[in-house]
Amino acid sequence: ILFSDTSYIKIKPFTVLRDIIKNYNKSSHVIIMPDIRAFQVLLPLYICWNMISKKDLRYVVIGGWLPDFLLKSRFYRNLCSKIDGIYVEANEM
Repeated sequence: ILFSDTSYIKIKPFTVLRDIIKNYNKSSHVIIMPDIRAFQVLLPLYICWNMISKKDLRYVVIGGWLPDFLLKSRFYRNLCSKIDGIYVEANEM
């Protein structure tokens, strides 16, 4: 199991991005759990990479912001449709 801690992305953006890319390339299955800000930046990257490498991409949603966010954004709705699995905390989501 490999993981990338994105909490340092503001302090060391290139180091974190390099770590994400390295771990993505070494993995056959990718599970992401970003907050809304990281989601907006990282999801397009993961989807682009996944178009080339075809890895199993899963998203574990933390918090209840995703439904409202996706209602407002067709772009991210389309990106989410390309994820292999989205797992939410509650049935209401």
